[in-house]
Amino acid sequence: HYQDYQRKQLAQSITWIPQEHPMAFPFKVSEIVLMGRHPYLSAFTFEGDEDIEIARSAMELTQTLQFAQRNFNEISGGEKQRVALCRALANKPVILLADEPTGNLDATSSLSVFNLIRKMTKKFGVSTIIATHDLDLANRMDKILYLKGGILSTADGL
Repeated sequence: HYQDYQRKQLAQSITWIPQEHPMAFPFKVSEIVLMGRHPYLSAFTFEGDEDIEIARSAMELTQTLQFAQRNFNEISGGEKQRVALCRALANKPVILLADEPTGNLDATSSLSVFNLIRKMTKKFGVSTIIATHDLDLANRMDKILYLKGGILSTADGL
C-alpha cells in the first residue's frame, strides 16, 4: 500500500514523464536533468559530486550531453522528451510512468524516444507503464493492456 511509504521513498521509487513540458523559467538542460536527483537531497542542500556524475551518465546514455548547456525551451520536442527520460533516469526509479511519451513527435523522434524507454526498462530493471494511442509503438512492448469501454484487457483480446 502506498500509505506505508514516506513521500521521499515514493519520489525516489516512482517517476513520471508528462506528455508536454511547459517551462516558465529559462533552465538549462543540465539543470532539468539534475532535478531528477531532488528526491535524494535534504532540505536546503545542493547536488553533490555523486548526483552530478549520475546526471552526466544519464545524459550520455540518452545522448543529451551535447546540449547540456542549452536552454530547455530552445530545444526540439524530441529532444525535450529525451531530456525528460534523462531526468527520470537520473532519479533511478523502480517505476516509470509515461503519458503519451511520443505524442506530437515525428516518426523518427517517436522511435528514438521509445527505444530509450525500452533501453531504460531492460538495462536498469525499471517497470514501465506507458499510456499511448500509438498502436505501432505499443506493439513493440513486452506486454500490452488496453482499455475498451472502461474494461482493462490483455492484448490477446484484440
